[in-house]
Amino acid sequence: MEDLPHDLRGQDGQILVLSLPKALNHLTADPVKAAVRRLLPKRDDAALVLDCRDVAIITSIGIATLLQVQEQCDDARAPMVLAGVTPPIRKMLAMLRLDNKFKIEDDLDDAVGRLDRAA
Repeated sequence: MEDLPHDLRGQDGQILVLSLPKALNHLTADPVKAAVRRLLPKRDDAALVLDCRDVAIITSIGIATLLQVQEQCDDARAPMVLAGVTPPIRKMLAMLRLDNKFKIEDDLDDAVGRLDRAA
């Protein structure tokens, strides 16, 4: 899998925005986790936005990946927000009672703004 689209945003480039692939599954789980490990800024005010706009399919391994990335961020004391979560994915998170586990914003800019203000 080639590198996932990403960029740094925020007032000081402290927020990693990582675009998730169309399918979050056994093929894409490890590359997503590796990208977060590699690209999340190594600084006290780092944060992560996972851009979920293009995610059409998420398997149980994909859900586990989101939880593992959340744990990576917790360990790094870097807040994480999911942006652009589609209604079917939101429904799945709610059914699994995980909708309150993640901070979710409808819009990518709102997610970045939420983290930028928190820094």
